[in-house]
Amino acid sequence: MRVLVADDDAACREVLAGVLREEGHDVIVAQDGSEAWGILQNPRSPRLVFLDWTMPGMEGPEVCQRLRRREDGNHVYVIMLTANGGMEHLREAFEAGVNDFVGKTASVEELLARVLAARRFAKVYEELVSAQETIHQLRRHDVLTGLESRRMVLEVLQKEMVRATDIQSSLGLALIKVDHFDMIRDVYGHKAAEDVLREAARLISSSIRPYDLAGRYDEDEFVLAAPDFDLERMTALAEQLRKALAATPVHVGKETIAFTVSIGLAITDPASNQDAGDLTDLAHNALYQAGKGDGNRVAANPMASAAAANH
Repeated sequence: MRVLVADDDAACREVLAGVLREEGHDVIVAQDGSEAWGILQNPRSPRLVFLDWTMPGMEGPEVCQRLRRREDGNHVYVIMLTANGGMEHLREAFEAGVNDFVGKTASVEELLARVLAARRFAKVYEELVSAQETIHQLRRHDVLTGLESRRMVLEVLQKEMVRATDIQSSLGLALIKVDHFDMIRDVYGHKAAEDVLREAARLISSSIRPYDLAGRYDEDEFVLAAPDFDLERMTALAEQLRKALAATPVHVGKETIAFTVSIGLAITDPASNQDAGDLTDLAHNALYQAGKGDGNRVAANPMASAAAANH
């Protein structure tokens, strides 16, 4: 564990640093508060800090207060050192944001016990950060396909629509639905149906530009948004994707599952006051037309054609 020991008393500083190094810790020393604060500016600064209360340049409580004001400041475990082991300093130390408080006359055993508490804190903190990252990923991405989640699709789509309106450009939207998905699941089972969705997601994501948006919109529906695409380009992309999906069966055990998709298109109208919900409603109307009968078709909302004719 990386540890910072900040103390203007050279003897105390080296004794503590020596004890910590014997325990296998990577120790950095600072001779005053200003030097300690400088070290803590590094993104890879130590996660455990021993601060002397009284130091030139900047006292320990001030260093701690500055640290806690930083966005990432709470992940550092701070132990305040003081030559006065009296209880009268406890409240002031904790109000400054320290995690622990120990006198300089403490035994080696007591110091190491404090370090053990700091290591436990670091472990819990890392687990918390990992859990938060997992939650963030689950919020942003669909677990099954790895594409953007519906919630994120709508957030990004709204931003892209604002951008398209600002620069008087178009934004193409495609809703892609796996035809007869319920039948695929009933005949081949849930795992096979999931494999079909994963393969569809793979082909959709591989067909787009880096700045296009692909996401899972519903159980058997995907969404594709392409900035600066008019109806003609969007139709060409959708037809290419429809043919590619129809030509790529999924193999599950000894079974070969051929599947098709229906695709509904909508294009933003820069002159209108559309939001993300309006655009997806238009695409859903087109998707309903494309899915009639056996599906495997591309259809555009009539308003998309009108918008294209007006521009």
